[in-house]
Amino acid sequence: MVQVMDERKILFLTTQIIVPPTDGGKQCTYYRVRAIAEQQRVQITMFNHENEREVLQKNKIYFPKGLSVSLIEPFHRDVKGSSWYHRIYWGLSWLLSGKCRWEKLLSSQQVTAVLMQKILTDNIRIVVLENPFLATLIDIPKLRRERIRILLVEHNVEYKYFLDSLRLPAYIATLEARRIHELEKRVIGQVNRTICISPQDSRDLQQEFGVGTVCYLPPILSSKERCWTRNTSKQIVFTGGLSFYPNLHGIMWLLEHIWSDFLLQYPDYKLVITGKVSDAVKQKLAAYPSVKLTGFLTAQELEDCMIGAQFVVVPIIKGSGVKIKLLEALSYGIPVVTTEESHRGVMYDALQEDVPYMHTSDPRMFLEYMCRMASDLGLCERLGMKARIFFDRTYASNTNLRAWLQLLNEGIEE
Repeated sequence: MVQVMDERKILFLTTQIIVPPTDGGKQCTYYRVRAIAEQQRVQITMFNHENEREVLQKNKIYFPKGLSVSLIEPFHRDVKGSSWYHRIYWGLSWLLSGKCRWEKLLSSQQVTAVLMQKILTDNIRIVVLENPFLATLIDIPKLRRERIRILLVEHNVEYKYFLDSLRLPAYIATLEARRIHELEKRVIGQVNRTICISPQDSRDLQQEFGVGTVCYLPPILSSKERCWTRNTSKQIVFTGGLSFYPNLHGIMWLLEHIWSDFLLQYPDYKLVITGKVSDAVKQKLAAYPSVKLTGFLTAQELEDCMIGAQFVVVPIIKGSGVKIKLLEALSYGIPVVTTEESHRGVMYDALQEDVPYMHTSDPRMFLEYMCRMASDLGLCERLGMKARIFFDRTYASNTNLRAWLQLLNEGIEE
């Protein structure tokens, strides 16, 4: 039977180039766009603020045929790598603007004019913003008057994510978080729908902003061909670069409160940390000889590392949103020990059946769960099997895709 393509055009807007899908945010957008593009006409416009045009050209193979891909060049460039004079000028202009950093970075009448013309002349029916900052680039009231549906996908509650993810002076952090909060509230009030990919974030936004247009849907992710099998590798894996503060904070929590006690019982085990690590952090971790740093890994190398783990730990205790590193482990059917904070991102789904991983933020219980994983391969195998079934049913199913398509096209005539 020939599948009929839905001709209602969707435009996805992102602030980053999403290929290759090497981190959680990119994966959430990429796999959803790819799946929807098999059912409906899709365009994606990515904001090239980090000057990665060559990266896109090398990785266009990731996109399916028929998906229209374009870049928007920013009117303002980020100040990373700029002279101290430029950084000071930018900082002062941001401070006086009354806007959050991303809102100021994206603000441009020229860029907005180009994007609005593209939407109106290409017969776009639905626009999906991958974060609230992108609302700066379009005129939402005008598009809604044109009966164009606008949806916001909240990967995180952005102002909370900002406070947890960066270490800045208290005054600057508070000011920026307040500005992000004001923008987030304004945009959520303007769009047709806000879709959270974490049930906890959905509840928080509904309670905080008092709007009925916020809802939850699980992220669309891809089922894996390979599957973890029980082993005695004595390798415990954590995936994620330690330049991201919540990752570093979680690893230091594990090392300072749990790791030495675990090694007293299982001295031959190694903690393998994947991803980029700064020289300063390398120096800090040199005090732990049982910690192995892999550095940056290709997608294939990362998959091999995860498949070879005896189990995975996700000790994240800061940040909002869903922890994709947890879902990535579940997708391979790998047994996991994680925290309550990570669990909240999948809690709604996991409560529909037995939770397919161990979770606690109590260091003593976290230690106990790690010891049980190390000593009971049968337990690891049972959890791994449950994890794979849970992931495929919740995140990689046609049911989830249909729920997204229904919400995207709600109220739009064919």
